[in-house]
Amino acid sequence: MTMVGLILTITCANIANLLLARAAARRREMAVRLSLGAGRLRVMRQLLTESVLLSLLGGLLGTVVAVAGIGSLTWLLANGRDNFTLRAELDWRVLSFTVLVAVSTGILFGLAPALQATKIDITPALKENRASASHARKHRFGLPFGLSHALVVSQIAISLLLVAAAGLFVRTLANLHAVNVGFNRENILLFNVDAGQAGYKDAALINFYADLDRRFRARPGVRNATMTQMPLVANWSSSTWITIPGLPTTNGERLSTAVTQIGPQFFETMQIPILLGRSLDARDRQGAQTVAVINEVFAKKYFPGVSPVGRHFGFGGEDNIDMEIVGLAKNTRYNSLKREIPPLVYTSYLQAGKNRPIQRMYFELRTTGDPLALANTVRRIVREVGPRVPVADITTQSRIIDSTIVQERTFASLCTGFGALALIMACVGLYATMAYAVARRTTEIGIRMALGALRRRVVWLVLRDVLLLAVVGLALGLLLVFETTALLKSFLFGLQPNDPIALVSAAAILIACAFLAGYLPAWRAARIDPMQALRHE
Repeated sequence: MTMVGLILTITCANIANLLLARAAARRREMAVRLSLGAGRLRVMRQLLTESVLLSLLGGLLGTVVAVAGIGSLTWLLANGRDNFTLRAELDWRVLSFTVLVAVSTGILFGLAPALQATKIDITPALKENRASASHARKHRFGLPFGLSHALVVSQIAISLLLVAAAGLFVRTLANLHAVNVGFNRENILLFNVDAGQAGYKDAALINFYADLDRRFRARPGVRNATMTQMPLVANWSSSTWITIPGLPTTNGERLSTAVTQIGPQFFETMQIPILLGRSLDARDRQGAQTVAVINEVFAKKYFPGVSPVGRHFGFGGEDNIDMEIVGLAKNTRYNSLKREIPPLVYTSYLQAGKNRPIQRMYFELRTTGDPLALANTVRRIVREVGPRVPVADITTQSRIIDSTIVQERTFASLCTGFGALALIMACVGLYATMAYAVARRTTEIGIRMALGALRRRVVWLVLRDVLLLAVVGLALGLLLVFETTALLKSFLFGLQPNDPIALVSAAAILIACAFLAGYLPAWRAARIDPMQALRHE
């Protein structure tokens, strides 16, 4: 809503600039109307009618664009999910709001030009020609000149804010994509099997999953297979209390760790390096010593400076199951790309007991080709083993990870689109202002060139005003950025709100666009034929 409001402000500034230019160009027309007896209110009503008609036509066109944009919005938010639905449609409330905004902007930003157009001295206005009008405005910084340039400056300042915000979100998205998750996310098919829902319990449930694991591993196109209670980096987490023999605690502090249950070959399938000891395998089952593999954060926090392999800890809160550490695994991201890696314990689902029962499991198949090509094969195998067991959430590990940053991707896409739109509109406003100024100063430029002014001097004459407006707009925009981007801090990752790369890039883009927007009128001014310019009146 904030971005839309800023875009609307830039639009209104463009409308006001257009109407100010039209009012200045129609001074003689308004003087003639007033001299023939037209009342000031009647002339203002005519000008406001033109302004409202312009804004209503723009609102109508925007509504047509919005109808097409609903599909794009749904696609953006779906993030590749087939089961995603979004009920977004235009109804009478949306249309009424659009009409209200269009009429309000037409009246509000058409009022000042209407007042300016009717507040004139009739006799001097009737005698005014193009050259005298240009000379008068050049040496008398009245409302049309000052307000028009102030509107351009405000557009540049707001555009800088939107472009800088877009740069921050794009850099955040790039930082998230560059995060090392600690395992190979590519070519992994991920799906959920819930045998507990079909009535399997205890040993029968464990045997069912073990049978599926063997069948998946034997299929052509599958390099390796495993399972886990919850996939990594999926915005899911589980934790439990632990006790460490000999580790002192203060003020009744309780120790905790994240935990996930896994199947054999988990570390090999996910390609997570084992730094010390061994991974979990088929020997770690009911009746054997309960064992665990820990990550580096766990070892550094609870066993600093010593090898954790072979040491024991109490696990599971009140039950306090004795766990032996048999391996140390490299750190991986656990539930999110943005959160810090917590202490993590991997346990074998084959040793699941009453304190940590299992029901559904996520299978991970590392494939030789496209993982989703095996989706039908997976369904058929599960149906053969358990006809009543459902298979759900068939996706890939990469998609699961991408789904955790859908907010950042949405913000980056929307901000980039709004930033580009603001940039285009600010350039259009700047171009229109300078083109109008050049057109009004045709005679002056012709005289300068007739007296020997070089073309490059004429170009610089116009570009100087453009760059001055851009510099003032950027200065105000930077103040606006410093005051407002702190509100975005919670949405950013790996950079500060006042990131110098984002700000410098945004300022450079604005300067370049302002230069291009002003160069065309300057180039046109430099090619004015002095004789034609002198006959222009």
